[in-house]
Amino acid sequence: MMRLSRFVHLFCRNDVSHFAVYHAGHIKTVFIEKENLGLIEGWRTNDADLDSTLARDLIEQGFLVDDKQDEIFLQNQRATLKPELSVMYLILTDKCNLGCKYCFVESSFPYNYKTGSMTWETAHHAFEFFRHNVDRSYIPDIWFYGGEPFLESELLFNLANYISINEPNFSMTVISNETLITPEIAQQIKAYPNINITVSADGAKEIHNANRVYKNGDGSE
Repeated sequence: MMRLSRFVHLFCRNDVSHFAVYHAGHIKTVFIEKENLGLIEGWRTNDADLDSTLARDLIEQGFLVDDKQDEIFLQNQRATLKPELSVMYLILTDKCNLGCKYCFVESSFPYNYKTGSMTWETAHHAFEFFRHNVDRSYIPDIWFYGGEPFLESELLFNLANYISINEPNFSMTVISNETLITPEIAQQIKAYPNINITVSADGAKEIHNANRVYKNGDGSE
């Protein structure tokens, strides 16, 4: 019997004519017409109709499997993949100065949720754990994330300084919306050649400003 793999997830929006079918094991996505949504969902528990072109295509790509294939796939992954610690994310704060219309972080905050920031003690403990357990066959990388990490610029640069002194070969990456990078902040960044800045943007200015907005609705570019 062929059914939808347990590693498959469906993503559907009301305003489009197709939905996404994602296989988390193969890291593969296919898009299927929405009229087939009920059929695909039914294949989680019901045997697939193997005479259909859709079923044959999904079998070929590993989305429809028999009772043993998922377990064989999982065993193979466990046998060939070796867990390696080489990257650490530090969420310095879940505060953000923007109010992007599609933000999945703030939209998932519970009612009356209060944002907060990481303490130096927590960040220091996390770094010490990371440096003593990291796989040094890679260049270890520490990512400063948020929210907007430059809302906690003092903590960020205190960490950058501590990391550079204790582990000068570690790489650091800051994920930022760039709106808080003043000339003074830029000069501080320049002092750390092992810091990379990754800036998020939404394409052309008119597209960017239509979605990536400040809390008052103004465009951020």
